[in-house]
Amino acid sequence: FPDAKIEEMPDDYNIFNESGASVGARATPSRRPVLPLKTYEEFNTDPLNVILNAFSKIAHTGEGAAIQILMRPSHRDDLKKLAQKTAREMQSGYRFSEALSRAKRPPKKPTANDQQQMTPRVVTPFEEEIIKSVQSKATKPLFDTNIRIVVSADNEMRAKQLLADMEGAFVQFTSSEMNGLKTSKVSSGALKKLLFN
Repeated sequence: FPDAKIEEMPDDYNIFNESGASVGARATPSRRPVLPLKTYEEFNTDPLNVILNAFSKIAHTGEGAAIQILMRPSHRDDLKKLAQKTAREMQSGYRFSEALSRAKRPPKKPTANDQQQMTPRVVTPFEEEIIKSVQSKATKPLFDTNIRIVVSADNEMRAKQLLADMEGAFVQFTSSEMNGLKTSKVSSGALKKLLFN
């Protein structure tokens, strides 16, 4: 863009209240990474509506918030292989936690006597859904993701209230018995690093 011009804006928008308080949080998976989050196919409404509703509670002056989502392609082929092995173990009749454990550390080969004592357990329809979801996730590209939430307000109590609203907007991505996003508040030096890095 050879004709582009850059001008400094002295009164540009800034979410931080210089005389107020700032709080922050990070969102991470709440369960094992082989389990998927709720996807757009499972939503009846636009998930951005809930996030925008949280932003609508921010006062026009003196308060601000930001959600930063950083993503890059993951090169964790081991996670895809683990998901596929876990799904196979579940198809053999093991519950998720046991299947995951067996996929991570395969047991020694059973003897003929051990095989006679083992009776395969029938996979329930609910477990079948978990298997399909895990297999589906294993076939798609994976991403390393960093989700950060920062809120600033006149005082710490109000900033924490706004942060709680923002954190609540991410609950909708939780899928029952699958995965979800949990937030952990950041304080002291970690907060400074979150705000300025």
